[in-house]
Amino acid sequence: MKKLILILITIIIVNVVNATIMNDVGNILSSKLDAKYYYKNGEYYIDYNNITFIGTSLHKVKNGWITLLTLEETAPVWLRIYSKNGILRQSIKQEAVINLNVSANGKFAIYYNKKNICVLNTDDLSENKFHASSIFAVNNDGEPVIFRESVLYKNSEFIVNAIVRNIVFWNEKPILQTNKGIFVIDDQLKLFFDGNCTDLSVNNSELYFSIKEKNNDTINYSFYKTNDLNTFQLIDKIIRQIKNNKTHEPVNSPLNYYEENYQHPIGNSYAEIQQYSDVIYLHPGVDFLGDDYQAVYAVHDGFVKAILTTGGDPYWRIAIANENTHLESEGYLYAHLNQNSFTVDVGDYVEAGDILGTLYPWNYYDFTHVHYARVKDNGTTWHGNWWTIDNPHIDTVNLQDTTLPVFENAFNNQIFAFRTLDGNYLNPQNLTEQFDIVVKCYDLANSTWKIGIWDINFEIMKANNPDEILFSQFSFAFDFPLDTYIEGTWDNMILNTVFSRDATCYSVGNYDFRDFFHIITNSNGDNELDENDANYIFDSTQFDDGEYIIRVTARDVSENEQSAEMNVVFNNGISTSDSEIKPFNLQNYPNPFNPTTTISFEIAEAGKTQIEIYNVKGQKIKTLLDETMEIGGHSTIWNGTDSDDKQVASGIYFYKVSVNNTEQIKKMILIK
Repeated sequence: MKKLILILITIIIVNVVNATIMNDVGNILSSKLDAKYYYKNGEYYIDYNNITFIGTSLHKVKNGWITLLTLEETAPVWLRIYSKNGILRQSIKQEAVINLNVSANGKFAIYYNKKNICVLNTDDLSENKFHASSIFAVNNDGEPVIFRESVLYKNSEFIVNAIVRNIVFWNEKPILQTNKGIFVIDDQLKLFFDGNCTDLSVNNSELYFSIKEKNNDTINYSFYKTNDLNTFQLIDKIIRQIKNNKTHEPVNSPLNYYEENYQHPIGNSYAEIQQYSDVIYLHPGVDFLGDDYQAVYAVHDGFVKAILTTGGDPYWRIAIANENTHLESEGYLYAHLNQNSFTVDVGDYVEAGDILGTLYPWNYYDFTHVHYARVKDNGTTWHGNWWTIDNPHIDTVNLQDTTLPVFENAFNNQIFAFRTLDGNYLNPQNLTEQFDIVVKCYDLANSTWKIGIWDINFEIMKANNPDEILFSQFSFAFDFPLDTYIEGTWDNMILNTVFSRDATCYSVGNYDFRDFFHIITNSNGDNELDENDANYIFDSTQFDDGEYIIRVTARDVSENEQSAEMNVVFNNGISTSDSEIKPFNLQNYPNPFNPTTTISFEIAEAGKTQIEIYNVKGQKIKTLLDETMEIGGHSTIWNGTDSDDKQVASGIYFYKVSVNNTEQIKKMILIK
């Protein structure tokens, strides 16, 4: 997968010992620990200075080390504190560890766990909590400076009329990086350098910063250092040409943006089930596989709202809103980028086709990728607690994929499985009453990784008349909103509605195993899933006894379509004599329903027709229809009300259709 990528900018990777330099996109590169990261026997390791740590990110503190272990999006992060000689002192499990940094003396570490800012004393391992934010720093006494809409420091509030991008401590004074200049807090807020600051860093007693100026066809970066905040030494200046031949076409790929009909390899799909540890969740985006240091492009014009990491170096991300507003706005998220490759800052305006940075080398399973999602949030800046709102994969117009979805046997040698509400699996040659239909399928998109499908539906036909579809229902599309980055309660509802997770049909997705079992009957047939869909179930008593064909069709985002079929037998003691004149194809849809359902039927002889609703006690609730009707197909709607137009309770109801002297009764379920 490793190949030469020609990009508009060259990211310089330098092994620096005691140097602080600026690369050609305005980011400051300082010395880094020359550590080795690797995966072995199911664990992630870091080797440094003849010590082996567990983790994916390493940070030096006063009397030892801190590592972070992050396995995947939204999986818990393990923060481990080690002594100088590598002895593990404490492990802390957090929902996230966002933007961890360390005080100048190494005594305190500060990070955001999605609920609070945590300040950890690395000596005695005590911890203090503060109001949530993703922009902060901590001084040598463990006192944090925090920015949300204003800057809070030592019980004082400072109003900054600019976008604060980062905070560092220099000589125990907070230094604020903003789009309008660099500020210092020394009893009061003071601007000491005017300009659009793209990065700043402290090395010993010197403060380094870079200033960005954008002209019509160039971006100019100036690199300075100071040791007194009064005099400034210009160290370097870089002029970068801007590529102007942007297509501005809607939502090209974040990788290979300018290539048409590119065969993008996909590693994980939207809302695909994930389980890399003990946490199970739905993948809140699409993973476009690429190469180490490959360019990542903005797919939409917008304004940078967030640049943060959720778990060390591999998890840096950029969020860009489509609108320049503090109110709620939609936008796009690009994750797993090299921090020192970023070409944008919080508050910047970007255009579709602009380079944002490069891909972080994923050292495990050859899985270098950009995690790409559509998100929604509000605020002057965003802090990582956003909704993903739908599947952006379907909108990628320069994607080429011709591989069909694949069905696998769901149960024993059966292509589909049939399971009752109490978990019993049924013989497909003797199906009775109500049951769920479980289907196992996946897609491939220009790689060997199994990923999820786009949508799925099913149909039912008589075995002796397969050309006549008696019943058709859309199940669901993987296009629903997810709250993975917030609480995950909505995700959990979706997960347990869409995926089967019992011991027989067990859905799982990670680097080693991927099995996707879908409960296609957990749906009322519309294009939106909610809390009620899990209560829907297939009712075989809606059909006469006999042999039927169930056909399931799955599609991927490129609209490649594949179907699978299975013959089954319904056996509920229900039959229709050919000599009887009675309603034909009587059914209601949806069933179960909330709050309305459509009752449809056909009559073979014109005459007086009645439709009446009864409860389980046999009491008549309402007369829906009472008139003379002609031969043919008809339908009417029940909205869940009685004869006084009052809503009835949830439960089982029966509808009776009478034509002349012939009648037929069927069952339906109202849920709320």
